[in-house]
Amino acid sequence: MNRKAETIFLSALYLFFGTAVFHAVPRFALVFADLYGGSAAGLPVLTRMLFAPPPILWLAAGVAAPGFILFLNQKYNTFWINLGFLLGLALTGFAVVAALFLPLIVTIRAM
Repeated sequence: MNRKAETIFLSALYLFFGTAVFHAVPRFALVFADLYGGSAAGLPVLTRMLFAPPPILWLAAGVAAPGFILFLNQKYNTFWINLGFLLGLALTGFAVVAALFLPLIVTIRAM
């Protein structure tokens, strides 16, 4: 795969991830509001950090990151830039999944 295709694929991943989180976070927030009686105090810290910014911020990050990737890839060595952004996306994705499912795990263990 050539560098341009890698860059476009990575940009598409960021767009997909940003829109997926934009749609998923409000839905999980409603579920957790019902589960915890509207109080965020019982939620784990990682989940509260995910719910703190408005969901539109996740969409904005999903749109801004590909533009930044494309801008950087015009000037510098693309392999290391793409690798860095791919690792960043993987870590962010892991943190989001953990933040959304941690309250459910805590609730199930408490039963």
